[in-house]
Amino acid sequence: MKTLFLYQDPNYFHAELARAVGAHFLATPGIESMQSGPIETLSGAAKLAHYAATIPEGYDVYLCEGTYVYPAMAKRMGRLKDAKIVNILASPLLYYIKTKRLSALKSRFAIAMLDEVDAFIAVGKMQVDLLRGIVGRCEVMTTYPFVKPGLRRAMRAQPDIDSHSILFRGSKDAYYKGIDILTRAFRIVKEKWPDAELTIAGGLRDVEGASKSARGVSFTGYYKEKEVPKLTRQSALYVHMGRGDAFPMTVLESMCGGLPALVSEWTGTSEVVSRMSPRYVIPLDHMAAARQINAYFAASPEYREDLSRRARAVTARFTKDRSITGFRKAYAKMMGG
Repeated sequence: MKTLFLYQDPNYFHAELARAVGAHFLATPGIESMQSGPIETLSGAAKLAHYAATIPEGYDVYLCEGTYVYPAMAKRMGRLKDAKIVNILASPLLYYIKTKRLSALKSRFAIAMLDEVDAFIAVGKMQVDLLRGIVGRCEVMTTYPFVKPGLRRAMRAQPDIDSHSILFRGSKDAYYKGIDILTRAFRIVKEKWPDAELTIAGGLRDVEGASKSARGVSFTGYYKEKEVPKLTRQSALYVHMGRGDAFPMTVLESMCGGLPALVSEWTGTSEVVSRMSPRYVIPLDHMAAARQINAYFAASPEYREDLSRRARAVTARFTKDRSITGFRKAYAKMMGG
């Protein structure tokens, strides 16, 4: 099948999926923020409609990195009639619909466009569960990303699990990364462990005010991939309180480096963390996070070492060969191949 991959700023894993099915690549304009105001929304809708009218025809499949609204709208315009739309689910959109973070109008629009999608590629089980509660019966497969081979090799050194250093890595919207929950939890931890430190690495929006003024918290800003091993080695625990964060690779990468992870139940990688220890998947609550962090710091060195070994073990299966081979088989089955 002749496939066109519509992307904005492609995640390396999504690009690999597109290459695996022999897709052609086409960059698309950015989609207006889900939290934008009425004026920006109207402007964004006009731009969306204009671009939807220009999407190249002649492809059997339009593979989308969350950009399904473009071909979906094109279909509503009477274009791309015989083509299939396949959307990679790896954003907080479904969680935002479920929790009513979107306005009623935006939610209805998003769901209407989702109804135009022929099949979904869900990155992780959480996205499948969310989709079933919103769209109902649909073609969907689950796939899992991989830790880059070079990064995996660079993460062999043991992290500083006897310290009281907490790490978070992430970018974009601070709300769905749960930064407010993390920093509130850290204030409680800091009272019990005065030497505790929290490093938040990455370019995050909306972290002004209380979050940035918290004692012991350092925001490093953007970082390069080559800095990840050092950030991991200097830490004792990785914490990710995501709100619908589909399957953050930072959790897998940290665990691959032997760094135990604590995540919210609405962080997609919770299904991996639960194999390390179910205790490290918790509700979206800063008190619950603080309690578990304190318990981890108070645990014996042997316990933390065992958890570190478990973290490495459960992430060993997330390799490129296994990921892409499994994807090809599941995709072919879903598409009737």
